[in-house]
Amino acid sequence: MALLSSCSAISDRLGFHFEVATVDHGLRPEGAIEAAKVGEASRTFGGLKHHLLRVDVPNGSGLEEKARHARYAALERIRASERLNVVATAHTANDQAETLLMRLMRGSALGGAGGIQELRADHVIRPMLFATREDVLAYLQAREIAFATDSMNADRSFLRVRVRSDVLPALDAAAGGPVVKALARFASLAAEDDAWLDEQALAALGDPSELLADKVLTLPPPIARRVVALALTAQGVEVNFEVVAEVLRALRDGGTATLAGDRIFACKNGRGYVENAPPRLHATSSSTGGREGP
Repeated sequence: MALLSSCSAISDRLGFHFEVATVDHGLRPEGAIEAAKVGEASRTFGGLKHHLLRVDVPNGSGLEEKARHARYAALERIRASERLNVVATAHTANDQAETLLMRLMRGSALGGAGGIQELRADHVIRPMLFATREDVLAYLQAREIAFATDSMNADRSFLRVRVRSDVLPALDAAAGGPVVKALARFASLAAEDDAWLDEQALAALGDPSELLADKVLTLPPPIARRVVALALTAQGVEVNFEVVAEVLRALRDGGTATLAGDRIFACKNGRGYVENAPPRLHATSSSTGGREGP
């Protein structure tokens, strides 16, 4: 609601056109009611076009990640069909700090400590990363703008909720004051480092379907990891730190690495490829010529 209000306030002055989209993931019964209220607010803020997007997110493990992918895919379809330039989301400095801490806790080394990017290559921008959640609430209250709170933000089964309710307050207490802005600033600077490293990796990648061991293994480790991740991703392989480490080992030793989806990475004569895994062998009982075995 703060993003909607602020965009409405500056759009005429800056001369840009914007539309509003609400994604209903179907995970909460109140989601449809909230989406309808956003539609009403869109009309109040200058009769803005409102897109109600419904996505299906299967329950189970990784719910938050699956919902995120479905949400961004739906928003990108609207952006492209409406011929808009970007998708703007209302992530704040708190979201940035939480993402940084979650990456550190999970040991995520591929994306570095960059956290949430202010400007992504896939037409997504986050213009509110400078503001804390408290700043946003103060903005809404000062303008008497109604808003809704997602009930899933209190579900402690999600790591982000536990980081928000337990870890950040503990860090505030240990530091003797709020740490959100400091963490967000660190993540922002780290994102610039990551962007430069990604550029170097892309320049060194070459043909993503073939990795040359003597080339990859002579690269600095941060670049080599990114080159491997880029090559695997280009071939539809799910990537994490362990997979990249195994592929680097296969390149070094001339061996193989197991990948998701019954695929392997194989290095032969210094050249590494993604291949389908060989058929599994099934044990069969030998014939006893009609006689019972011992």
